[in-house]
Amino acid sequence: IQANFRSMGGYTVDNDIQGGAFRIDTRAGSPIASIFYRKAGSSADLAALEITDEGNTLIKNAMTVDGTLTVNSTGVSKIGPIVFNNGALQGVTHVKAPANKNLELVGRNSEGKTKLGLRVKPDGNITILNNARIQKDLTVEKLLKLQSDGDDFIQFGSNDYVIGKYNDDMFFESDKGFSWWKGNDKVSAINRDGDMVIQRHLIVGDDNTNDMNDSPYKDDYRIWAQGGIVGTDLAIAEVTEWEDRVFTESYDLASLDEVAAHIQEKGHLHTMPSEAEVLKNGYSVEEMDKNLLRTIEELTLHTIQQQRTIDALVERIEKLEK
Repeated sequence: IQANFRSMGGYTVDNDIQGGAFRIDTRAGSPIASIFYRKAGSSADLAALEITDEGNTLIKNAMTVDGTLTVNSTGVSKIGPIVFNNGALQGVTHVKAPANKNLELVGRNSEGKTKLGLRVKPDGNITILNNARIQKDLTVEKLLKLQSDGDDFIQFGSNDYVIGKYNDDMFFESDKGFSWWKGNDKVSAINRDGDMVIQRHLIVGDDNTNDMNDSPYKDDYRIWAQGGIVGTDLAIAEVTEWEDRVFTESYDLASLDEVAAHIQEKGHLHTMPSEAEVLKNGYSVEEMDKNLLRTIEELTLHTIQQQRTIDALVERIEKLEK
């Protein structure tokens, strides 16, 4: 086309003087402008693109976009019954299915077979029908549910980590252990042998973290059990000191007069904490066991001494009676 414009039937072909753009204008009253193509060896004209008298563009076949496809105008793009809408919320793209219909994403393999991958139901719930690979962060504001063969599970890696539900029981399965972290600190773990390791504190019962923090034992003990512990046995390991020292010659055994004076002044045995101390701080079972053993051993020594005194008095009385 050599001239700036050329008229062909109902159309005007024009080199737009304002921007140098190539333009095809329909004349008033013309219903549509079309671009046709022909296949090799065929004389049939096939429509590739149509522009209606309202300015809407209809793409009749597949369209490949190597860069970015931008829909301006009203911000609404429609493909069949599916509507893409940029107008409802600024900066948010909405994909709307027909009323009461699912919106589904379907994949196609190299053999042309299709497989449903994702379904959005009319109530807004999303169902992932096959494997999902998420390479960045995933934020779920409500419930995340993955289901396969009637049982719910979340799997990480190949078969390394699985979290799921089986027969109404929650389970975690891994051959490599499992850890809970708070920031950069590991607070608890389940090792490969199935043992649970608590790095900080285990609270059993109500959340009595304040009571735990107020306890003088919080730095030395790991478990807080509200209401007590019931079991068939309790073992104390790694005891560094025991009260058999009472039986050594270097032990300073308090006389019964000294014990009586302490009771008179303090109101409790010299080997035991006071009532006020126990009510304020509680007590250690290990320390109490050692205190009780020390008290028993001291009483045993006094009993032995008393028995020796009794035996000597009995022998003396028998001699006097002869």
